[in-house]
Amino acid sequence: NLEKRLLPSSARLQDPYGDYARLYESRTPRQLLALFQSIEKYRAGEHCSNLLRDSTDDPLTIEHVYPQTPDRWKSDLKAWDTSSTALKNRLHTLGNLAVVPKSINSEMSNERFLEKKQILKENVFVELTVNREWQSPNQSKWTPEAIDMRAASLLGDFLKAHPYD
Repeated sequence: NLEKRLLPSSARLQDPYGDYARLYESRTPRQLLALFQSIEKYRAGEHCSNLLRDSTDDPLTIEHVYPQTPDRWKSDLKAWDTSSTALKNRLHTLGNLAVVPKSINSEMSNERFLEKKQILKENVFVELTVNREWQSPNQSKWTPEAIDMRAASLLGDFLKAHPYD
């Protein structure tokens, strides 16, 4: 089933997502935006933001919360007692992907977690429900557990919107 494929498994201790950790790499940004659009519509209702908009000056794009080049995260990972390997194993998973305006994607790209949150907060951009877990004021660190919880929440809402067996 889809949950077994896209959520971590304790049976795969070293690499909890196994072959399914490559969601970002195996889909186009437009396909990922469509997935997030479905979740946004389920969470926010019919009048939610259109994540797939084409005609705007600032289209939306996919950003990694834990970045592909995490050099600036070293001190945070140490403070959080978090393994860079555990985060790297979750890099391209649903729980680590965010929807942001293209205009700030490069500004956010490799920034530390709290800096990314601040950049998005300062940008004139509607708050999306698909970003709420990592944008929450209570979320002060980005750990494997936070990524896994967000993945479960997003996938759970997707499956409620599109029941699937």
